[in-house]
Amino acid sequence: MSNPDIELVVQQTAGPDLSLQHDGGISLTIEQHDHVVELDLAIPGVQGPPGARGEQGPAGPEGGAFQREYQFAIPSLVWEAEHGQSRQPNHTCFAPGGERIEGDPSYPDARTIRITWAVPMSGALRLT
Repeated sequence: MSNPDIELVVQQTAGPDLSLQHDGGISLTIEQHDHVVELDLAIPGVQGPPGARGEQGPAGPEGGAFQREYQFAIPSLVWEAEHGQSRQPNHTCFAPGGERIEGDPSYPDARTIRITWAVPMSGALRLT
């Protein structure tokens, strides 16, 4: 994409005359009586076409691909799992038959989740 040449002149009866030109670069001229001020402006994306693409940076931290499942075969009042993530993951609990069940989640520390049950439960805890 090329930018067209642009020239804008504002002549005033009172105050300075202004001139804006674009012909590959942008310059602004302010003239009042015998005083002239010229400014060369740099506006990102206006100077010309983009340069060559740089080298790809290193891979970022693990994102939404995290998924881990923990099995609790012996019925228990508390399920606890260390997930090792730097954030609190989403959790879903399942009874042995695959039915979704809801416990009371808590986070004793940044990398651990604890699910407390009203009655001993067995099943699976899926973290995402």
